[in-house]
Amino acid sequence: SAEAETVHPFKVPDAVHELRFELTAKVRSIAGQREVDLRAQGMTRINEIDRGGEIAGLHLASTRAGYVLSALGKSGEARAGLQVNLSLTHADFRAQMRVVLQTDARGRVELGALGEITTIDASLGDGGSARWVLPRPGLRLPQRIHGAAELELRLPASEAVLANQGVASLLERRGRGYLRSCLDAVVVEDGSLCLRGLEPGDYELVLEAGAQPIHIAVGPAIVSAGWSLSPRRQLQLRRPDALRIQSLELDGERLRIHLGGAGPRTRIHLFAARFLGHDPRAALELPLTGLSAGGFLASRCLYLSGRDIGDEYRYILERRRARVFAGNMAERPSVLLNPWALRSTSTGVEHAKGGADYDSLSEGGYAAGAAAPEPAPQGGGAGGQSSNLDFLPQPAMVALNLRPDDDGVLELDVDLGAYGHLEVVAVDGDAAVSRRLLLPEPALDPRDLRLSEGLDPAGHVVRRKRHHCLVAGARLDIDDPATIKLEVVDTVAKAHGLLLARSNDATLREFEFLTRWPSLAVDEQRRLYSKYACHELHLFLARKDPAFFAAVIRPYLANKL
Repeated sequence: SAEAETVHPFKVPDAVHELRFELTAKVRSIAGQREVDLRAQGMTRINEIDRGGEIAGLHLASTRAGYVLSALGKSGEARAGLQVNLSLTHADFRAQMRVVLQTDARGRVELGALGEITTIDASLGDGGSARWVLPRPGLRLPQRIHGAAELELRLPASEAVLANQGVASLLERRGRGYLRSCLDAVVVEDGSLCLRGLEPGDYELVLEAGAQPIHIAVGPAIVSAGWSLSPRRQLQLRRPDALRIQSLELDGERLRIHLGGAGPRTRIHLFAARFLGHDPRAALELPLTGLSAGGFLASRCLYLSGRDIGDEYRYILERRRARVFAGNMAERPSVLLNPWALRSTSTGVEHAKGGADYDSLSEGGYAAGAAAPEPAPQGGGAGGQSSNLDFLPQPAMVALNLRPDDDGVLELDVDLGAYGHLEVVAVDGDAAVSRRLLLPEPALDPRDLRLSEGLDPAGHVVRRKRHHCLVAGARLDIDDPATIKLEVVDTVAKAHGLLLARSNDATLREFEFLTRWPSLAVDEQRRLYSKYACHELHLFLARKDPAFFAAVIRPYLANKL
């Protein structure tokens, strides 16, 4: 929602290789005045190393000294002396740089800062491979910014801008050319980029060499309802104080985050891990909402001829004057109540002849610019074959939907001793900014995942899954409880989850409300019954809720008699 990200915790079973998730929603269509089902799906693969014969995986870490690539076994043991084939992609070149390196005694390859490298493809001699898109500085600005005269524009500054204490260029445009340089209007302060004293007009801002230019349109100081108004142009304005991370400090276990441009809906997410994974900012970032702009052009007075209204409008006008006859359009009653599926009826369609259009005005009128959203960029992350991280002593740290105070400051105690980096993501509306804090590299103390008690090599081992249905009072004897995993399905919720996991049936998923039926209010029970009434639901409620069946369903079924 606009207030916070939705968090849905779930348990990940052992030996899982693929996670699929689906989000469903119902929204009411204003045009059709009906509910429309929306669905979004996603999938991610994990622990792929366990599906093959590889015994070593590649892990990339970002440290204060630079990037470090480690070759580790499934229990986290260092694999020394392995050949590592690397392919590096530079930001300014298409051709990849290919190098062959070897892991040291700790199973590591130190790669350095990799300042202009965008992707790393790595593979081992035995077939294991991985790919990383290196994270770029967590800053994204729209390609078009609107402002008003006498109002300061405050934008987040990238690390390059802060290091250079300025931008590459700010030029005022006039027509198709450039009029003058306006670098004196650019000030870097408090970790942000300030544009002051810009006169109404069009400008082009380049933050650093090789970066895409940002178009800035400045209107007059007359502002009404979020628009800068002038006789020739109207510009939609955003909040002039953009969201940004001004400072990020860690003193022992005390973390302090200071945001600029924070509002009542601003929230902060923290992600700490030892190795690089998927970029959380890319998942939280929404497409930037486009800004609208329009202008009035000089109009001419023109006379236009009429047009043929076409068959559809002519039919409507003729029906209005036609004689009205009484009739009965009610549906005939059916013996089958609440059919779950019916055969569709095919109908032939006769297309009405369209009418003619009015002549279009090629001169004058109002011209409006489109407000198309700008796509979100691809963030950094890991790809290729994913390794199993069960050997790490602690899982990744995640803290979501943290709220700063009125001054945009968040302070909390965190234990980051087991992690290599901390990712801070601030979100407000369609704005998302992030900053990475590199931590002292901790010593790796992996968990021993070797099989402590091996299987008998002289015999055969068979793994089986069985389901036992027990009536009340029945007994199930287990000979060797140490070698089995047992789960008792004794509630409707567990039975629904088991059947859904085995079938993944969309219709069965809709009946999830039956797992919460006793806790629902009577009005909610009646509403859900009216929507999902069918013979199977009648039988279920006759056994599980006889009172509801007698009060609601039995009188309804009497209509069939």
